[in-house]
Amino acid sequence: MDSKLTLGKNEIKLLRIMNHDTSLKEIIDDFEIKSLLSDLIHLIETPVSIEDVNGHLLLGEFIINSTAEYLIIADQQPIGSMKGDSSTQIIARLLSYLANQENLVFFDDLTTIPNRRYFNRYYQHNLFKG
Repeated sequence: MDSKLTLGKNEIKLLRIMNHDTSLKEIIDDFEIKSLLSDLIHLIETPVSIEDVNGHLLLGEFIINSTAEYLIIADQQPIGSMKGDSSTQIIARLLSYLANQENLVFFDDLTTIPNRRYFNRYYQHNLFKG
């Protein structure tokens, strides 16, 4: 007897969610978050560079010599960094907080299984996108 596992579209989407790693780019690409970050950067009046773990510039301007660099961390793993001066630390902390909140949306803390409501929203969103 040949036991073959076949996955439907819903199961494949669920597997993608289960293997999801929070991406700093995904967070910054959100229109409201990008707008908020731009306003904060404007308020602190200092050059800022937000980069992913590979050093790709996501927001701000590319800074070679900064006085401070702060890691942006999600689930105890660095997902990017923020360069600037000491006033940029609060923005790095905010991005770390947002990244960890996004992970909470994907998984239930108590059971560590994917969040079904989020899956349904994710599925519908991607259904309309593609």
